[in-house]
Amino acid sequence: MDIVEEYLRLRDRAIERFFSDLNDEQLSAVLSDNEKVLVAACPGAGKTQVIINRIIYLNTFGLTYGCRSVPENLTWEDIREIRGFLETEDYRGRVPEVLTRESVHRSNIVVLTFTKMAAKGMNDRYRKVSGKEDSPFFGTFHSMFYHILEKHCGRIRIISEADASRIVGEVLSDYTDSVTDDKIRGVLNDISQHKNRKLLNLIYDTVTDSEIFRDCLARYEGFKASSGCLDYDDILIRCMQLFEAESTILTHYRRLFRNILVDEFQDCDSQQIHILKLLGSGNNLFAVGDEDQCIYGFRGSRPDCMVDFCSHFENGVKYFLNRNYRSRCNIIDKEPDKL
Repeated sequence: MDIVEEYLRLRDRAIERFFSDLNDEQLSAVLSDNEKVLVAACPGAGKTQVIINRIIYLNTFGLTYGCRSVPENLTWEDIREIRGFLETEDYRGRVPEVLTRESVHRSNIVVLTFTKMAAKGMNDRYRKVSGKEDSPFFGTFHSMFYHILEKHCGRIRIISEADASRIVGEVLSDYTDSVTDDKIRGVLNDISQHKNRKLLNLIYDTVTDSEIFRDCLARYEGFKASSGCLDYDDILIRCMQLFEAESTILTHYRRLFRNILVDEFQDCDSQQIHILKLLGSGNNLFAVGDEDQCIYGFRGSRPDCMVDFCSHFENGVKYFLNRNYRSRCNIIDKEPDKL
């Protein structure tokens, strides 16, 4: 019997058994060996389950399923240990050491989402499912780039929501007697989208009257400059500028972030997509989302990037999760016009 072929056969069986609680669609996505992967899922199809299991797969086995990679100094004792693992009832028990030699260290995995609550929820679920106390980075785009920018540029002060609203409100009061919270939020959203689109040489037509918008923008940016503050958009903008200006810094983070996972990918905006392209060059990107559940369209999110994923990320591959585990059959089967 050929020891190499036996190892490859048993390794793949062991990995499949380890993830035997996944359905075929989920399993194919979790074990994908493609560099750029998008998992498009309907509601209730197990997006979070897939991304959590993908992380566990990476830092338990590495990207080994289906490959021809064989550990050095492989012995028949290793083969016997794998066979014993396959015979135990605990399919997620202690994995034989020989199967973990190509595992990805947690420092080389980053998991990005859009709210602190979502990041914490995924981290908690990862620890519960994996049984590990040490976890990769789970956080928002802004929190990760805040730490990067602070490391390379020093302490950062963020403008408060109260100051931002006050400044815009003062400008609006020069033009109208009716200044509402909705109008203030509308201007701040226009400022955010204008800054992000301008950096990428994209045109953004503001909802706010152009003269009022220019006045609000000038006063807002002037206050930040005089008080030494940044806003959350500035964090991503400055970080992107840092990567593009300092190739050694960009190279460092590309080497560190070998595996980037993005939850709710449909909520990414143009700037976040651009940063993912910068950091993801030569690395693994694994994104999950549902283009019908975009909730940040008012902030410039780009659900079309899910449809056009393969044009944005070279050699990208899409997987589809179509089985809904959340809704009752009578809801799933109901005709749209009768809902």
